[in-house]
Amino acid sequence: MLADPPRFAPEADRVAPGPAREAAPIFRALRWGQTLEQQFLDILASGDATPALARERIDRALRLYRRELYALTEPGEPAPAREVLDLAPLSSRILASGTKLLALAAGDLVSADFAEQRWKVRKTVAEFDPASEDTKPADALYAAASPAAASAYPSMTACLDRLARFRGEVFEALIPGGATPEAARRRDERLTAVARRYGLPISGIGR
Repeated sequence: MLADPPRFAPEADRVAPGPAREAAPIFRALRWGQTLEQQFLDILASGDATPALARERIDRALRLYRRELYALTEPGEPAPAREVLDLAPLSSRILASGTKLLALAAGDLVSADFAEQRWKVRKTVAEFDPASEDTKPADALYAAASPAAASAYPSMTACLDRLARFRGEVFEALIPGGATPEAARRRDERLTAVARRYGLPISGIGR
């Protein structure tokens, strides 16, 4: 995908038709989170983005996001112990690496002026090799991968780190798989628990 990206972004409900149909609140929360992260990177990459103007635009994007029904709220308790690396090590590494790459790009955009941004991001993407990255979920958070962005825009990066943790919990809930009615029931229970943790509606999860 990185070596030969599509010319146009594919529609999300075509990429993941199962979750879009059978776990709509989860799917929409992921979609809105992705949109927010895209807005964050676009704001940082804007040619007229002074620190003050970027902060104003980011605050506005966050306000609009928080009005959405499918915006994530911070869970009241830490996530239960995760075994995602043991259950699906390769897929987990791909998920964490992709998340980390976006955080690294944001760091390039924050730490460089407009004239340098493009080549720094291009260099980061060109040199990034997911196969050689031993990236754990915690390494992919903005707080760890992009301290410059986390320091400059703490509210936004905290929100995006919450999104990354949510992605991980959704991924873990889907790992067991299975097409039997019992497997589907258990999967729905796990996804419902994740939705509740992040303050999402649960209507629409399950058949």
